[in-house]
This record gives sequence, C-alpha cells and structure tokens, in this order.
Amino acid sequence: MFSIQRCHPRHQRGVTLVELLVVVTIAVVLLAASIPMMQPVIKGREVREATREIQAFIKAAEVRAMERGRPVGVAFLRSDKSPNLVYQLALAEVPPPYMGDSSDARALVLNIDLTSGQCRASLSASLNALEYVNPGDRIRFDFRGPSYRVASKPSGQYLMFHLDGSLPPPKGQLGVSTGVPFQIFRQPRITAAAPLELPVPAAIDLSMSGIGAQGFQFNGYTEPVVMTFRPQGGLDRIYTGGNGSDPLRTLEPLFLLIGRADQVGEANINDNRSQWMSITRVGAMHMLQNETPQVGGMTVDAKVAAIRTNMRKKWMTAGSS
Repeated sequence: MFSIQRCHPRHQRGVTLVELLVVVTIAVVLLAASIPMMQPVIKGREVREATREIQAFIKAAEVRAMERGRPVGVAFLRSDKSPNLVYQLALAEVPPPYMGDSSDARALVLNIDLTSGQCRASLSASLNALEYVNPGDRIRFDFRGPSYRVASKPSGQYLMFHLDGSLPPPKGQLGVSTGVPFQIFRQPRITAAAPLELPVPAAIDLSMSGIGAQGFQFNGYTEPVVMTFRPQGGLDRIYTGGNGSDPLRTLEPLFLLIGRADQVGEANINDNRSQWMSITRVGAMHMLQNETPQVGGMTVDAKVAAIRTNMRKKWMTAGSS
C-alpha cells in the first residue's frame, strides 16, 4: 500500500526594512554615478535626431521635384536673432516662367547703358503679376539668348535688368517698337506646407556650412539659403541667401553642420557631438559624426577643411559618388 505523506510548507522569510533601505540606497548611488556618463549621450541625442529629420525632409523635396516635373527644394530659414542659425526648414518650389497674361504680351527694351550695365524695359503685363517679380529673378527676351538678372522691383510696368559680367546686351531689340516675347524665371518660393521644426537645442550652423572643402558661402546673410533639386534628380541650384545674388551651380558637395544653438561657430566645430551632412551633385546624402582634428595651432578654416576632406574620403572609400 502507498503511504500518504503530508507536505508542510516552509515558512517564507520576508525582507526587512533595513535590507530594503540598503538596496534602495545602492540603487540611488549607482544612478547618481551613471548620470555624468549619460549626459554626453543625452545632450547629443537631439542633434542626431535633428540630422535624421533633416535627411528625410530633404529626400521628400527631391521626390516632390520628380513628381511635379519642375525644381523643388528646401529653404533653410535663418533665425531672426542669429541669422547663421537655422531652426526651421521649409519646402520651396520654383514657379513656372512668367510670360505675361496673354499670348501677345511683349517686352520693349527702352535703353541699355553699357557703362553701368543697367538696362530698362517696359512690359505689357499685369501690374499685380509684376508684384511677384523680385531682384535676382532673370528675364530672357524673344525665347533666345542669355537671361539677365532683374536689378530691382518693377516700378509700374518698367523693369530694370543688369548686364552681369561679360553678358552681351539683348540683340536686335532696342528700338523695336512692337517689343518681343519675354520670359521671367523666378526664384524659389516657400510653400504653405508646415515647416520642419528641429528639436531644441539642435540647429544648423550656417557659419560653418558651405560648398566644397573650404567654402563658407552662407555666412553673413539674412535671407534663407535655398537648394533645389532637378526633376530628373540631383542638385539643381543653391541660393546662398544674398539678396539678388545669382544662384550657384556646382560640382562640389554641399556640407551642413548640425550642432547646438548655444554654441554657434567654432564651439560647434570643437564639439564631437555635432553632426555633418553632405549632399552631392547627384543628390546622394552622407552623415558623419564630427571629428575635430587634434592638431595644435589649427585655424577654424583649416579644421573645417580637414573635416570635410576626411568625410569625402570616407564616403568615396565606401563606394559612393
């Protein structure tokens, strides 16, 4: 026969208050000791997050250009208080060329000053439409020849344009009483879409950004920097932010420094939590954590050139264009 044995549960000893206090005290000490080690990671998190958001926003603009069939880009909106810092990015689109309000709209070249390069034309166009013409837009006559930079806002129906550099004056149009067809190529316009807000305290540092290894083309202006993409893909033009200045077309990559708003300039270069983003002429984007050269006596310009050159070597080694 089987015998049945009773199981008597053992008495479970609880945790005393003293033991609990010891465990809590140890946990607090370990947490306090880990905070200084975690601070660099926490402070750099916003910059890394901002870099990812900027990358996605720029890529969306490139895709939009392909969908629209005309240049679309990104406007880097400068801060009012510190124009070399950017907290917001907005979509910008290039409007279709303006050719008047009817098929018989004409431009009449009234005078050409070869000494100053200033020229004047009269346009048979809507005055309301001409309100959207700004310095830096370009005008071309009779669908041929070069385009000329608009020098100032139109006054009534009169528009001043400039013969930049070695551009020849419009041929065969001075004194033509009937005028000729015209096209006004306008600069990008910021759309009504909601802008991208970078996480605080991250910001794009335009004083340390630029084109090529040694470029600082965005420093010192107040107007937004705008880069546009071609409908076929890749960078089209870069507007540096100088009012009325011509856009740049370059084979060199564009470099953006993403850092902190409270340490603009050299401080962001010396902070290895900062991030670099480059955009090549074909639209390829590369990200790299800032690595400041540890060489004594280097100027800020030399540091920036070394960082950008090193970044380019790394992506070329990886097989990117």
